Amino acid sequence: MRTTNQKKQNRLAVICLITVTLSVLSFLNIGLNSLNVIDNAYSQRSDLNPVNSLNAQDLSYDNTFSGIGAPWNLTHWANRTDYDLFVGFSEAGYDMVDIPLGSGWNGYKLSAEINDLTDNRNWNNGTFNYGAHDGSDISGENDTTWISNSFQNWTFGYNDTGYGVNPMSGNYLSNITLGDCLELRMDDDDTYIPPWSTYDPDDSCWWSSSIQIPRGKIIDSSLNFDLYPNHLAQFNSWAFSIYLNSKRVYSIGTYTLLQYGVNNWHSFSIPQTIWTNSSNIFPNEPLNNSILDISLVLECVGGGNFSGFVNDDYQRIYIDNVELNVEAEVLPSYVGLIMNQTAVGDIDWGKGIVEIEGNWETTNILTNFSSTDVGELGPYIMDLKTNLNLYGVKHTPDTNYETNVGSLGTVFSVENESSVNWETYGFIAIPTGYSESEMILNYPTDVILTNVFEPENPSTNILSLCDDSIPGRLSIPIDSISPNPDGFWKFEATSPNYCEELHIFNNATGSWVPNNSFLSGEYINITAKIRNSPEVSSYIQNTKAHLQIRYPNGSLWTERNQIASVDSNGDVKFNPFQIPSTPPEYEVGEYEVIITWNNSYSSFSLNETGVMVKKFQVTHYSNLIPDIEYYENIADGSILNLRVTFSDLENFDAIENANIYTYNFTHPTTIQYFSEISPGYYFFEFNVTGAPNAGNNTITVFANSPSYVSSEVNITIDIIKNTLLVVDNDYLDSVPFEQNFTIQFNYTEVYSGMGIVASNLSTNWAGESFFSMITQGVYTLTCNASGPGYQADKLYSMIITVEADRYQPQSIPIRVFITEKASFLELYINGTKKNEDDLVSIEFWQKINITVTFNDASSNHLSGASIKLTGGGLLEPLIEDSIREQYSFLLNASELGLGVDYLSILANLSNYNPQSIRFITEITERKTLLEVYLDGEDKTGDPSIDIAINKILNITIKYTDLNGNHIENATVEMFGAISDSLNEDSTYKQYSYIFNTSLLDIGVRLIAISAEKENHMFQSEDLRIEIRRILTNVTTEDGSSTLTAKPGDNVRLRIVLHDLDFGGLIKGAVVSYSGDLGNGILTDGDNNGVYEIVFENIAEGTFKIKITAFYGDNYEFENYEVTISAIRPAGEALLILILTVAAISATLIIMGYIYAYQKYLKYPKPVRKVRKYQKTLEKAKDPKVSIEKREKAFNEAYKEELDRSSKMLKGKPETPPALKPKMDVKKPIENPKK
Repeated sequence: MRTTNQKKQNRLAVICLITVTLSVLSFLNIGLNSLNVIDNAYSQRSDLNPVNSLNAQDLSYDNTFSGIGAPWNLTHWANRTDYDLFVGFSEAGYDMVDIPLGSGWNGYKLSAEINDLTDNRNWNNGTFNYGAHDGSDISGENDTTWISNSFQNWTFGYNDTGYGVNPMSGNYLSNITLGDCLELRMDDDDTYIPPWSTYDPDDSCWWSSSIQIPRGKIIDSSLNFDLYPNHLAQFNSWAFSIYLNSKRVYSIGTYTLLQYGVNNWHSFSIPQTIWTNSSNIFPNEPLNNSILDISLVLECVGGGNFSGFVNDDYQRIYIDNVELNVEAEVLPSYVGLIMNQTAVGDIDWGKGIVEIEGNWETTNILTNFSSTDVGELGPYIMDLKTNLNLYGVKHTPDTNYETNVGSLGTVFSVENESSVNWETYGFIAIPTGYSESEMILNYPTDVILTNVFEPENPSTNILSLCDDSIPGRLSIPIDSISPNPDGFWKFEATSPNYCEELHIFNNATGSWVPNNSFLSGEYINITAKIRNSPEVSSYIQNTKAHLQIRYPNGSLWTERNQIASVDSNGDVKFNPFQIPSTPPEYEVGEYEVIITWNNSYSSFSLNETGVMVKKFQVTHYSNLIPDIEYYENIADGSILNLRVTFSDLENFDAIENANIYTYNFTHPTTIQYFSEISPGYYFFEFNVTGAPNAGNNTITVFANSPSYVSSEVNITIDIIKNTLLVVDNDYLDSVPFEQNFTIQFNYTEVYSGMGIVASNLSTNWAGESFFSMITQGVYTLTCNASGPGYQADKLYSMIITVEADRYQPQSIPIRVFITEKASFLELYINGTKKNEDDLVSIEFWQKINITVTFNDASSNHLSGASIKLTGGGLLEPLIEDSIREQYSFLLNASELGLGVDYLSILANLSNYNPQSIRFITEITERKTLLEVYLDGEDKTGDPSIDIAINKILNITIKYTDLNGNHIENATVEMFGAISDSLNEDSTYKQYSYIFNTSLLDIGVRLIAISAEKENHMFQSEDLRIEIRRILTNVTTEDGSSTLTAKPGDNVRLRIVLHDLDFGGLIKGAVVSYSGDLGNGILTDGDNNGVYEIVFENIAEGTFKIKITAFYGDNYEFENYEVTISAIRPAGEALLILILTVAAISATLIIMGYIYAYQKYLKYPKPVRKVRKYQKTLEKAKDPKVSIEKREKAFNEAYKEELDRSSKMLKGKPETPPALKPKMDVKKPIENPKK
């Protein structure tokens, strides 16, 4: 037995256990109330406040469960790009541009795209500030080496061409008057034609240099320089020019420069737009450190001999401050371009990019552009265009369940055994100028988004353009979806229906078994299963499920509503109840069981929900009775009014809203429903069309209701079939008299189209007639077009009558027109058959054979007919040929004349149909041909000729018909370069014209030829006469273009001119020469057509001479080149070479001996050592003197003397066996290098 203390202890333990349990439950309740089961992102939120309390849920009449759920979260990202913002600053300066940021947005990144980056600066070091000059500025000096420097070297050069010598000067001066500058000077030559001053064309002197421009494509440039005209003649035979890459870009005549004023500085600025070669100096591509040569040139552009002019002895200009200013594309790194102290990266010439990050909240973000570069040759100017792109982010309020920013939440609806549908709206308002780049929507992880709609296209689903690969997260790339995203975005989604199972049990057998059919008074038991997903498994036992039952009439059975708890496995069990067997709750029909559930409780937001519906039935027996069961003599296609009564079998209560139906005859599978015209009384208009049989046909009427057992009844209908009588032709408009005609007709049932076997056929035609059946329902009636009262050319009527048992009889009228006998007319022209309105084309001189045949229907010839030809002013009878059974007429084409006429053939014969046929005649001129001969050559295909001036040209024309017959007395003329008539030659049957080409002069001449004659076809042709100069050949008398002579000889050059068109030599021409031996005129002293000149005392070498001839504009000469080679004989050249080598060798030997004498032979060796030692006595250190031993010195001296004497003996000297004989190897004599 337990003691009292034990009882007290147990009682205390129970109290403690209850207290702890209540505490735990309270803690769990608080913890669960603070949960947000959407996903991990939602678990960090603390937005569970009265604003987020759930709205009421609702169950619609069709069992749709709907309500308001918790809102979802949105985050926005947007960016703005301002394009082509201009930035410009000079060296050591800066420029600023800004970009706005929307209110409430945070800027986190700013990028700039740089375009059209250029700088404008000087690239040429042309100030010539090289310090003091060398003190001399005389003629002919070149100060290139004096001003050499490491930055940009300027080099003086010149070109002295032609006759005489023109000294050129390029001095550097630094005196006070002129400043630092360069000189360009050109002196005359007064020795060539004294005392005249001689200058040659193309004489020039210049200062030149090369520069590198590390830039991209050139935009613009200009040349700036100062000129000091010092000593200039008063005429423009000289010019100062500037060359870039060997192309002259600017030039000014010295006399024009003189007008500015002498001994003063003048500044010039030459823009690229007026350069001589502005289009091809700089390539249309990046320079990229390419070399640019610049030359400042004083050049002689006229040349000649002058005397008596002021300052014609020399021309001098001073140059200073030469600048080449270039505006070009540049890499950002080359000029140290920075934005907000961040270096701009390179992309290409003139292009760059930079990006910075930050956290900006101001309304305007400023950008500062500057450069760290320093101009070496003067200040620079820098321009660019930038595209600024600012990125911002904004966290907006949560989504709305309607298009109202104050309606936080989501709308859901769910139906039986379907997913839950969610709908919510997210509001976007992007700042002006911004475009939203991305939007993130966070939602519960068990939700699947199905549709996303933007405001601009609210009917187009754009979910496929978004990224929902992460559960509970949707990324929307707005920038690629919509250019105008402002407004409400709509989101639609689905989630699982958490009501998984619903079971209905019946205990009619004594135990609970699944069943959905009940009788009143039986018990029903209902259970359910809620989805126990990871999202709700931690708190599902705190939720409840709701049971509702709906009457068959749609109203809810509120007395049977139940709310039951869900256990930790998701199972729900409701209390069983009895189906009432007596009113007022008793109702026969189909009931609905509805289970609803959601995860909300206390203040917890709704995120998961579901609904499930099942039905059970309470049934009674029924009774179906028709008003009439048999209908008699009903025509096929009629409408019958069928009426039936449907009621409860036991209490005869009317069964309303039942399905009463039957099937029609046409489509036995098509259901046709009755309409309820009063409670339990149903009516239907039944179309009897298509009944399968003529006579009795049976239909079955079916009746069912969800609360009653189905019933059916049979109704019989007696059918009379409708028929159709159709003939192939009810109007015969051309039945020949006394001929048989046949009418085919079909007697068919209307609906099925089946033929009917007739029981009686009759007609009222008075002549002979009889019926025939071809197949079932197809018949023919054959009659003869004769008999009492029938005549030709009259219209008659007849009736056909058809009858069959249980089918509708039919009659149809027929009209018959009796005509005359048939006839046929055929036309042949020149033996060829022609049809109506065929064209017959013949020439004026030909004949037309017109033949026709006129036959009856059996192709028999109709003789004695009247057949005439009419039209074109003609009325001619055709003559009958009984043998050939035809009619014909021969017509001359000349009777009709040129042109088109319509002719007709008319044929008539009694008792036969008249006939006619029309054809068209076209009478044309006689066809002709035109052949062209130039100087006897057939040029018809290509009427052109190439002929020398002064030659005779014979133009011959042949004008014939197609058979080649000459057309006499025609008018053949030519127009254009020559207008005249051609002469007819009856013997040769042609027309011709002969003239000298000098009449037309040199060039291409066009002459039009025309030939015509009455009633003959006109012909024309265009001649192309190309008159050229007389061809010639210039050559030496012997035909060789190379002459060989010895240096110092006289060379005679003899030239002849051949006339290639007329033959012979050309006399009296002007023949000149030019080239390496000067220029001059060749003479023809004997007037024999040989032109010659003698070159005296020819120098050694090879000389090119160009021969030029002229003998008026009518001759064509080409330049001829002659080569004169003056070469010494091989023996003389070898002798001179030997003497030159000998002289050089002798000089080297003498100089070597003098050097050896002074150093070695003048004093003996001991004396030389003493003298050497003597020179070192004054040095601080002791001299090191090596004195050999006497014996060693004697042996070496003896050996040296012995070797020297041995070389004088014949044969080899005797030497010790151990010593190798000494070899004296001589080097070959090398030819001196040129």
